[in-house]
Amino acid sequence: MRDHLVVLVPNETSRHGGNPEFLAAINNAGEIIGWGVFPGSSHEAFVWRDGVATDLGHLDGCFSFTHSINSQSQIVGAAISCDGSPAESSSASRTVAAPATPASASAVAALCAALGYWLYRTKFAASGGGPIDSVAVLPFTNTSRDPDTEYLSDGITESVINSLSRVSKLRVVPRSTVFRYKGKQNAPEQIGQELKVRGVVTGRVARRGDAFLVSAELTDVNRDSQLWGESYSKKLADIQNVQEEISRSIADNLRIELSGKEKQEIAKRDTQNPEAYQLYLRGRYFWNQRTPDGVRKGLEYFEQAIQKDPNYALAYAGVADSYAVVGGSYLNLDDKESRPKAREAALKALELDDSLAEAHTNLADTYLYFDWDFAKSDEEFRKAIALNPNYPTAHQWYAECLYATGRFDEAIAEAKRALELDPNSVSI
Repeated sequence: MRDHLVVLVPNETSRHGGNPEFLAAINNAGEIIGWGVFPGSSHEAFVWRDGVATDLGHLDGCFSFTHSINSQSQIVGAAISCDGSPAESSSASRTVAAPATPASASAVAALCAALGYWLYRTKFAASGGGPIDSVAVLPFTNTSRDPDTEYLSDGITESVINSLSRVSKLRVVPRSTVFRYKGKQNAPEQIGQELKVRGVVTGRVARRGDAFLVSAELTDVNRDSQLWGESYSKKLADIQNVQEEISRSIADNLRIELSGKEKQEIAKRDTQNPEAYQLYLRGRYFWNQRTPDGVRKGLEYFEQAIQKDPNYALAYAGVADSYAVVGGSYLNLDDKESRPKAREAALKALELDDSLAEAHTNLADTYLYFDWDFAKSDEEFRKAIALNPNYPTAHQWYAECLYATGRFDEAIAEAKRALELDPNSVSI
């Protein structure tokens, strides 16, 4: 029996979360250079032999298999027996392919390439071989129907978005876009197509007194398959632990290579005080309403968070945002009153944590519109974008700075980038 190529098609069970009993090695050219099937696999198989692809149906022990794996977990030797014939060996040092007659050589090559690509897409890309470089974190649903829990579900969503946005190779749909789906029942696959992302995160939050239950799932919308899911039952004091665990798990299952700094940023905890964190989440919940009453309430909660933890940089950033939004008019302040307060809070936030892109953006905006110091504004905008390339507001406001200084081509490029990151933003 000649060498042959084995390509496995997962059955329905494996498509929805099962673990195929399958091993393969593929070289950089997309050629399968080693293979293996564990006896008793319930997957369907195709065998390539003498230029013909034969459907074997379910294996049910059809193959006996032996192999060896090197220190890099690569198959370096394999032996397969089918139809009762003696096992044949093949080495992973050469390409395994069926011999072909001259008349069928091109067809064989095309089919082998197609099968190799299909195998990569269906098995490796979806199960860990290929990274997912775009994701939308949809608003977590408040299933307890308690309006006072809304800040919790929204806050966890925003915290996960902010954590993942620190990964440079990952496009994360901004909060302003995903929250348009809040309360809607659209399927993740539909939303993924609309937002042009491959990964969609959904979740639910229920509160029972001083405890809460959170469940979250990551779906690969291209394959309509769940890549990860977990449920957490914790006390409210543990909410930060849950948010951090969700962010880490999503990043791991997206299979994107993270730098050491990015890993630290995802696991970063801005305060050790659980009460301060909950007050901050309440502040963001009201501030995001972008109404005079909402901004005033948001500012109150940010200031309460600072009272609980005077070193809470994010809370100071929230104060800066409150004074900066609409030039302070929501707080019944004119620009001359609000801008200095916004700058003071932004500088304090950066004194505590210089890695906050939002605070750098706020400070840059103050330099631009209050001090007319274009050089300092440009410097702060660049810092913000370097810290968080996925922050659309930084690109949008930097475009305004560039336009004001006559750098029109650069301004257009930044505005386009802001629109790419947040295509549904009304302000952009």
